[in-house]
Amino acid sequence: MGKYIDKLISKHGLGNLQSVYKPGQGMMTENVIIKTEKGLFFIKQRSEWLNDAASIQAHYELIDFMVKNGFPTPELITKKPENIDNACFDIYKGIEADNVSPASVEAGRLLGRFHKTTKNYGGVKKDATLSDINELNREVAENIEKFKDELRKYDLNRFIDIRKQIAIEAKDYNEYKTDIITGDFDNSQIVVSSGKHYLVDLDDAGTGDIASDLADGILSFSGFDSFKTDIVSLKSFISGYKEIEKISANIFDRVKHYLIEKSTRNVLWRRQWTNTKLRDPFFVCDFLKKQEGLLRDILE
Repeated sequence: MGKYIDKLISKHGLGNLQSVYKPGQGMMTENVIIKTEKGLFFIKQRSEWLNDAASIQAHYELIDFMVKNGFPTPELITKKPENIDNACFDIYKGIEADNVSPASVEAGRLLGRFHKTTKNYGGVKKDATLSDINELNREVAENIEKFKDELRKYDLNRFIDIRKQIAIEAKDYNEYKTDIITGDFDNSQIVVSSGKHYLVDLDDAGTGDIASDLADGILSFSGFDSFKTDIVSLKSFISGYKEIEKISANIFDRVKHYLIEKSTRNVLWRRQWTNTKLRDPFFVCDFLKKQEGLLRDILE
């Protein structure tokens, strides 16, 4: 992206470049934060996956709506993506980040506020980027064959059975894909600035099932990526959410479905099973089997 920065700064009058910082890159975007005498700016180079006209219009309209309604997310400077040499860019006002991790209760409040705010959204909509379970199942099937050698030390038959069950359940949950969701909610999407929590990545937002967002939050803030489950953090996340938005009484089975679906999906996307329990679907399945009553009580 480096060769485009000067052109973008000049065209949009962003000032004189002082520094460039590369945060973690997303799967679908390349990101840089630049600093000039006029402040911080966040530049994203869109991948081809997110570069169709309908997705772009839906994204820009949603960001504009959220900012106007006071939701804490970066404001777009560009009114449409900037195209240079067939590369496509979005420019946002930057946020000065504190050097702290997001608090689970604040993350819950942030997600609750997102869902509450988007209830009144009437703009152009698109499906959340990762909402097509049928497409994902096809991808998983292909990857299982492709990466069988990498997965050979694990119980592949159990893994395949889990994915088959997910595909069956998904048909029953399509009717719930009617709300606007973030599509990819975890702690890496949240920036804390002067103690305030911001949701900084809405690239995957679109129509989907709220239970999917809750499952993302639970995976991210429940301690599944450590050697013990952090029930206190999990309770704090859900408690924060409930302060802002109600959770429907029939949501548990869908959340459970998405917890398993997302953990199995991560295995294939990363092409290997990591040592962290967050990425181990059997750990998630076993936890849900042992602690189903606890999680149901926390949610409902």
